[in-house]
Amino acid sequence: MAVIYTRKATIDDLNKIMSIVEDARELFKNDKIPQWQGSYPDEKRFKEDINNEEAYVLIVDDEVAGIGVLTTERQENYDSIEEGSWVLRQLTLVKNNS
Repeated sequence: MAVIYTRKATIDDLNKIMSIVEDARELFKNDKIPQWQGSYPDEKRFKEDINNEEAYVLIVDDEVAGIGVLTTERQENYDSIEEGSWVLRQLTLVKNNS
């Protein structure tokens, strides 16, 4: 059985976080979703989230498998929501290669 939990992200997680973000960008692009096709979110943003203790990682069997940011800070990129509302600013999971 898989061991699954979340914890606060650390700076040591940054490379894996950015790898997950790049996978998400590729998936969005292939699905013709315009989100994250520019430079946002970038490494600087995630460093700030980690330093503010707002970034979390999903751990599956000792590997970073997802990321999330929980914040009450205003995020300009999410000011205009066409339908519905946001609870999480970001939730991104690692690509399953199996």
